[in-house]
Amino acid sequence: MEIDVLPVGPPSNDRDSGSTTVVGALADHWATLLPEEQASFSGVSAHRRLELSTTRYLARRAMAARGLPPAPVLRAADRSPQWPAGVRGSLTHSRELVAASVSTGLLGLGIDLEHLGRLSEGGTARILTSTEAAWLAALPTADRHTRATLVFSAKEAVYKAIYPTAGVYVGYREVEVVVDPTCWSFTARYVGDNSLNRPIGRGRGVWWHLGDAILTRFEIEGES
Repeated sequence: MEIDVLPVGPPSNDRDSGSTTVVGALADHWATLLPEEQASFSGVSAHRRLELSTTRYLARRAMAARGLPPAPVLRAADRSPQWPAGVRGSLTHSRELVAASVSTGLLGLGIDLEHLGRLSEGGTARILTSTEAAWLAALPTADRHTRATLVFSAKEAVYKAIYPTAGVYVGYREVEVVVDPTCWSFTARYVGDNSLNRPIGRGRGVWWHLGDAILTRFEIEGES
């Protein structure tokens, strides 16, 4: 993972990743956008301009790191990123942090940034399965909010990874996350009834602490 912000604790197993992830600070990269992107994003607000230009700037840094030529990342009809043919990717931003991740060999790839403090107690209750709630309740009180934010971010990354393939909404309680804090990793299990989402069970997730934020990434391998 190429990163401009030093992580507090990088995953020890990240070298086995099938993707390249780049993290940077929100900034004005409008001049680096390709003509198609500038035309597509014209008329957006000043802050949205920063988000769109920084995510695309970082996406092309990730593409270059994987030997890919620069290509536009436009928006599909549902406003999700539209990646070049043969590329899986994911974008995320939270406050002043932005990240992009790119792969050419994965079935699915999702990343998510969340700052601590965003998730309320009621919000936490709405996203957890009963198993996750029991796990969280057994943790020391001081650790619960951070771990709840991690689970929330992990579920967002899982959704981003499976959506381009399945094309259907995945509810928070349809995904059950199991965290292994010893190696900064997590797995996810689909517990809903839509078979298109079953590949979630083949996925592998990792996370980083970036100051007061958490970055998660979830990769789904194709069937061998």
